[in-house]
Amino acid sequence: MSKPIRVLIACDTFAPDINGAARFAERLAGGLVRNGNEVSIIAPGIDGWSGTRVEVHDGAMMTVHRLKSHKMPNHKSHRLTSPFGLSRAIKKIILQQKPDALHIQSHLMVGRFAMSATRGMSIRRIATNTRCLRTCSSMRFCPNLCTLLQSRFSGGMLAESCGRWTL
Repeated sequence: MSKPIRVLIACDTFAPDINGAARFAERLAGGLVRNGNEVSIIAPGIDGWSGTRVEVHDGAMMTVHRLKSHKMPNHKSHRLTSPFGLSRAIKKIILQQKPDALHIQSHLMVGRFAMSATRGMSIRRIATNTRCLRTCSSMRFCPNLCTLLQSRFSGGMLAESCGRWTL
């Protein structure tokens, strides 16, 4: 067995949310913990609570850093994390946790700020998304639009691998 690693997963949606991205991140974290790795999560707060605590997800105990967030209007469960102070909060978590690797679940608010916070650090960075760029770019209306937007807003850091972005 290889040496355990410290993984920090930054996501804009995480359990108890019920959606594909939240379930993927939860199962990834649970599997990593069961294989002997140390996993911490950065995710939006739930029910007005923010802070750090140990939570059980997918049958595994992990440290979850819940960020201040606000419920999105007209949506049952999705929460938005305010960008104000987010960079400082995420950088503080990264410096405390000292991860070997950062995994971002999406290129939205939390993932984008976490990716920026690790620039210049010797931390492996991995990004995944549930949208396959080939599928998106094959849309009939303006086929290059999705690819252009993905590359523009990813800061040019992404190498497409159909559903998995590797940095």
